[in-house]
Amino acid sequence: MKISALLILVLSNTCFAEGIYAGYQLSAFSRGGFIIGYDFDNSNAVEFHLNGSDFGTTYGVSYKRHYSEMDYLVVGYTTLNYYNYDSDSRTNVYGLNMGVGHEFGRREEGEWSYPIEIGGGPGYEPAESKWRPLVFFGIGALYN
Repeated sequence: MKISALLILVLSNTCFAEGIYAGYQLSAFSRGGFIIGYDFDNSNAVEFHLNGSDFGTTYGVSYKRHYSEMDYLVVGYTTLNYYNYDSDSRTNVYGLNMGVGHEFGRREEGEWSYPIEIGGGPGYEPAESKWRPLVFFGIGALYN
């Protein structure tokens, strides 16, 4: 619910901005799904992601920094909620994601780009007081 309110607030203030892009990223584990982002300039962007499946849901926010035209670094915060078969209950993991990516295609407004990325980071599971790794690998399509 909190993330929905945040997305509505952000989108209502930037819905006519030229730097908005959206798409979907097929992913494994902790980052991906529906992506909406905002390019501040050619190098800096912020992205929100939301993904859900039978396995679980994941959502978060990331900072994306292009260090060349098509290559980038990503750092963000993610929440992962999944069904834990060992304890027969839902489990929440909160953590930091860091990774690298490359976009194929074109990043200009009105064009498609196709990112591929990999990364991970530390995640914390408060119910078990344990640290768990967060990893991700994704490929997708973004409409700029």
